[in-house]
Amino acid sequence: MAPGMTHLPTDVAALVKLAAAHVEGAQPLFEGHLESVASLYQVHPERVERARTACTTPQARKLACELVQQAPPGQQRAPFTRATPKDVSMLVLEALSSPATRDVIMRAPMELAAVQLGAHPFVVEEARTRLGALQ
Repeated sequence: MAPGMTHLPTDVAALVKLAAAHVEGAQPLFEGHLESVASLYQVHPERVERARTACTTPQARKLACELVQQAPPGQQRAPFTRATPKDVSMLVLEALSSPATRDVIMRAPMELAAVQLGAHPFVVEEARTRLGALQ
């Protein structure tokens, strides 16, 4: 980020706006555990890292704060919506038909698996339990 910067990179600004609209707000974006934050906002951890890196200068951090403050008042703390999450049965079926999906469920950190599979970490945990019982 160069001195005199007047805007954030487009992908960083989009993530800051997404975070501002989330029920947890934007604070986790800059302070939370990487995989947990990625799971919270349903984005890849690299995108969170990019936003954090892009906002390391005081000026960039100020621009990010301005984006958060510009979020419409009704939107800033509104419930976060995204595509319909997968349920346990759907994950188990996917795992039974795809060794790669099964490997993600059984071996990846819970939050990372949740982001990659589009499911809540608790759903991944239950799918892991069910798949373990089938072995």
